[in-house]
Amino acid sequence: MNQTVVKAVTSAILAVSFCFMVPAGAAHAVTYSLALIDDFPGGYDHSYAYGINDAGQVVGYSSSASGQRAFLWEDGVMTDLGVLLGEAGYSRANGINNSGQIVGVSGSASGQRAFLWEDGVMTDLGDLPGGWDRSEAFAINDAGQIVGSSYTGADTGNGKLHAFLWEDGIMTDLGALASRAESSQAYAINNAGLIVGESDAGLAGDHAVIWENGVLTDIGSLPDIGTGVNALATGINNLGQVIGASTIASTEYEYRAFFWDDGEIIDLGDFPGGDNYSWAYGINDAGQVVGSSPSATEGGSAFIWERETGMVDLNDLIVSDLDYTAGIAMAINEVGQITGWGTYRDGSGESFRRSFVLTPILGPIGGIPEPATWLMMIMGFGITGLAVRRRRALAA
Repeated sequence: MNQTVVKAVTSAILAVSFCFMVPAGAAHAVTYSLALIDDFPGGYDHSYAYGINDAGQVVGYSSSASGQRAFLWEDGVMTDLGVLLGEAGYSRANGINNSGQIVGVSGSASGQRAFLWEDGVMTDLGDLPGGWDRSEAFAINDAGQIVGSSYTGADTGNGKLHAFLWEDGIMTDLGALASRAESSQAYAINNAGLIVGESDAGLAGDHAVIWENGVLTDIGSLPDIGTGVNALATGINNLGQVIGASTIASTEYEYRAFFWDDGEIIDLGDFPGGDNYSWAYGINDAGQVVGSSPSATEGGSAFIWERETGMVDLNDLIVSDLDYTAGIAMAINEVGQITGWGTYRDGSGESFRRSFVLTPILGPIGGIPEPATWLMMIMGFGITGLAVRRRRALAA
């Protein structure tokens, strides 16, 4: 069994085991341990995490003595991913897949470019022809397909931002909803190659969209808000469930997080006492959604949402002695680990922007899972083994 298969089987075992160990309707009882991601020395004391894979590797960016730098964090160790333009410039990592391939954006000799980082090497992905020399990659799936946006010369002047799909060295323009060349951006891609993002829909505003086999579909927005609505899709899981944010009133400023599944769209709500605002950023295959919403007590609180429990403040679920507030949750993996950033206070009166990794505490806090939990976990291993054997039989 090669390394890719081992990783896939391990992720599946963890995911299945996690689902059995946390029964539906009891997710709100899960608590989380907190690990802080530091920053690079010599910078401005901040770090921002954007993505996490099933192995718990985290990517984002941090201030450093050399400027803003993309990082890979693993087991407490931060690695500077560098930049496309020598020692100077900036970079930011937006996404990572289960093979450890990382995508993002970096300053380069010719402008701002999307990059792929793999095994210590950062590669310039180029840009769409005719526009400014600018592109950015937001996500990569386990097949190595990359999505993002780039300026194109399809319109007058310096062009418009268009979503792209990069595969095997070729960057493809995904187009836009409007009949003339307007803007679009792609933010996420699942392992089936389904892509989500946003597109200019002309007078109808910006709409959340999904691309499937090159076909662009408007998946709409939250209902009863009239014309000029704005919406965007920020994430998609391997079941095709989509998340994002949509305006909910005649104003373009009041956004609410949404969950979309086969045409059904759900308003995830927001925390009471805040600004009637929420945003969803990450989703896993269990349908767990993470994001951020202002609340009455905090400027912004990270949340986890599930159908059974609704929106729950992650700060109420963290078990830690640190003085820390999780403000924005950006991503959740198949094991249920969550990453994002918030505010850390070290007791000196100062506060710092620090990224976090939350890991579910399964079973009694600080203890060992109940015997019934172990039984369910063994069943999870058995189910996964059957699936692997069935795939082998089909391939034979």
